[in-house]
Amino acid sequence: MEQREISIKRDIEVTREAMSEKIELLENQIHQAVVVPKLVIDAVIGNIDRLKETTEEAKSAIDHGLDTIPQAVEEAILKIKSTADAISQVEHNPWIMLGSAILMGYAIGSLNRGTLVAKRHASLRYFRGHRGR
Repeated sequence: MEQREISIKRDIEVTREAMSEKIELLENQIHQAVVVPKLVIDAVIGNIDRLKETTEEAKSAIDHGLDTIPQAVEEAILKIKSTADAISQVEHNPWIMLGSAILMGYAIGSLNRGTLVAKRHASLRYFRGHRGR
């Protein structure tokens, strides 16, 4: 009977090892069938979320750009109106506009004249000083 018990114990041990191997194989298959696809799906969902955020940011930037277009058009219209108004003033009052331009030229020239005179005197002093050497 002792030999029969040893044989049964050996069979039980062999069966346990075979079952352990099969369970480990099943665990690997489950891991490959469930866990790996879940990781891939999680990565895809993360990419979709980032894409959604980027799309929202782009949409916001476009909306902001569209909001500034009417403002730019309005500014351009104001510039055109002011230019047209200046042309209209020249057409209606040419002598006043000419006189104003001459006065402005004289005023700007007078402001700049002081520095030109100072430069001319400095250059004359420089040349006189080097000519004598």
